[in-house]
Amino acid sequence: MEYTVGDFLQTSASNHPAVLVALPSDVQTGFLVAIHEYGGDYKWINEKDIRGVSILNPYEKLSLLTHCGEWFYQRHKFTSIFTKKSFSF
Repeated sequence: MEYTVGDFLQTSASNHPAVLVALPSDVQTGFLVAIHEYGGDYKWINEKDIRGVSILNPYEKLSLLTHCGEWFYQRHKFTSIFTKKSFSF
């Protein structure tokens, strides 16, 4: 399956959907996700840890992202995590 930065993934690493922050590259083979229970801190996961993509409405996405630290928005405000497409109401 193909994933996009900004997708909310169901993973074995979290009881809540984890937002995909970075895709695998030539240097790193895992997916970098922000974990709700860690206040948005990152964790590298393998594709086998992904159970699927969560289909969330914009309010659910915002609710999950509010649990991330203040640094998270500053770091990601111009990335695809916070695009109009992700949050069209």
